[in-house]
Amino acid sequence: MRTERVSTGGARRVHTTRGRTAGRLASLAACAWIAGTPFACGQAFSAGGGDAMAPDGSAEAGGDATTTEGSTDARLGDGPQLLDGISLGDGGVGTVQGKVVDDYLLPMAGIGVHCQGQTATTATDGTFTLAAITRPYSVTVVVPQATAGRKHGYVFEGVSRFDPTLQLAAEQSQVTQTTMLSGTVSTGGPSGAGMVFADFPAATPATLSPTIPIEIGAALYSGSLSWCGHSTASPTLYALQWDTTSNLPSSYTALGSSMQTLTDGVASLWTPGQISTVGSGSMTVTVTPSSGYFAVDIGVYFRPQGAGVAVPIQHGVHTGSTMSTVVTPDVAGATFVACGLQVLDGYDGGTTSPFGAACSAGLGPSASPTLQPPPATLFASPPSTAGVGSVFDYAALSGGVYFVSFSPVGSAATTSDALFIVTAGTQVTIPDLSGVLVGFHGGDALTAEVVGIAPFSGIDEALAPAGFAERMTDRRLDTGPSTSGSLAYSGVAAFTAQ
Repeated sequence: MRTERVSTGGARRVHTTRGRTAGRLASLAACAWIAGTPFACGQAFSAGGGDAMAPDGSAEAGGDATTTEGSTDARLGDGPQLLDGISLGDGGVGTVQGKVVDDYLLPMAGIGVHCQGQTATTATDGTFTLAAITRPYSVTVVVPQATAGRKHGYVFEGVSRFDPTLQLAAEQSQVTQTTMLSGTVSTGGPSGAGMVFADFPAATPATLSPTIPIEIGAALYSGSLSWCGHSTASPTLYALQWDTTSNLPSSYTALGSSMQTLTDGVASLWTPGQISTVGSGSMTVTVTPSSGYFAVDIGVYFRPQGAGVAVPIQHGVHTGSTMSTVVTPDVAGATFVACGLQVLDGYDGGTTSPFGAACSAGLGPSASPTLQPPPATLFASPPSTAGVGSVFDYAALSGGVYFVSFSPVGSAATTSDALFIVTAGTQVTIPDLSGVLVGFHGGDALTAEVVGIAPFSGIDEALAPAGFAERMTDRRLDTGPSTSGSLAYSGVAAFTAQ
């Protein structure tokens, strides 16, 4: 039976937790309105790199990169193109010149790459070369973890590209920097509210929510910002302010921005300059749930011109409702993202609930998008015990590429490795990776999960510089997706290692 609840907004925080399984939900619970309130509520979806915690969105870690499929993403550099104009397809022998990046899309050095009996080690820029590879091929990447002896093994199946971008979408060890940011803002009196947010450069992506609320009636704001990498970062800071009616944005009063240098552990002050006039639009988002599902969240994100970050200005939907009208800021050059999230009837807010989400990006302030979230990538009779050769089937996502994870839980995390498979198929067989020293310990408890991401024409499009890697990050951090598409999550299937 469906549990009736009202989700009246809130920003969606999706933060990374080291060593956790990529794509797992941590919460799909009701939350409180974003306007003037702390960003702490449920309803989060995540893919790639950590658990989804209390809301705030999803997406890329900053940067102003072009994200059209098949184009070169600025944050990944001008990677190698297809050799000698060879088109993708089966058959043929060639040299694979690829790149390994982490879940923040940063290059990974010193990582072992294995394919057809060959082994290469990634250079400082994450690149590797393997000669005389017959396609299609499967490639395995092995990453040691902080815990002695632990490994993450990644298998990319059925690849034909000679220039794949291989993203390790479960979080690896990163240095996280944090600062407290505070300052003074103008308000519209007792009904004024808003948010301060940061657009971090691609080289120092944000690791947590880049948003700080300006509470209703407040003239001061304060909160933490975190990023990955060097101890200093220079994001562009924005302050978007609005008036509220019934705790919702009803009109927008100011938008200010400037680049600021932040230093780990050093408190920073920022008083934003302002653009005094901000017009308003009205966006109506409609969600068409699948049979057996209902809409649990409709979110709208605001992206300033040239920014990689898009921040949530409204979230939430009354249970059973399929439409939300949002007052939007009408700012020159700005665009919007609308996302709809559906869950199965009988959903109770649990931490492993299957779901489907659809997002439409690049919208104008008065657009009227209709979203059709996909059904979840549910498992079909998953085995209760599994090992090398065991088969897992799951539901298809139209145009989907799938990130399948097998992760030890509890005490098993000290004895078994984690295995991740990226494939265009709807069935995976646990491979024998004993040759690269990755495997499960008999009797250990593990979980299987699947995240499907669409649309892609196949694994080769997904492994383009602006393909799968871009989409996985889009739906992990608190920034609206830069591209339109769908996401589906299976929920957790528990099994015991043979």
